[in-house]
Amino acid sequence: MNAQFKWEWAKSSWWILFAGIPISYLFFYSTRYFYEASNQYWTVRPIGFGIATITFTIMTATFLHEWPSQRIIISLILACVILYINLSVHIK
Repeated sequence: MNAQFKWEWAKSSWWILFAGIPISYLFFYSTRYFYEASNQYWTVRPIGFGIATITFTIMTATFLHEWPSQRIIISLILACVILYINLSVHIK
């Protein structure tokens, strides 16, 4: 969604229609697989939050050249802690 601020082609809504279908399937199946692995939805939500936060930071720094501030770095550390807490139970 932030590509609209970087590239002219991203201001058109057509690419959203084409990209939305595969992304929706990925979201659907990743939620299903995480739920099947944990049997709790409350495990799925924090993992999704942590992965999304880290991915957003990497893509924003890479494509928009906007580097994280100290406040964002602390949020990233907390996101990593959240991932560690929720994934360490299932990785043994």
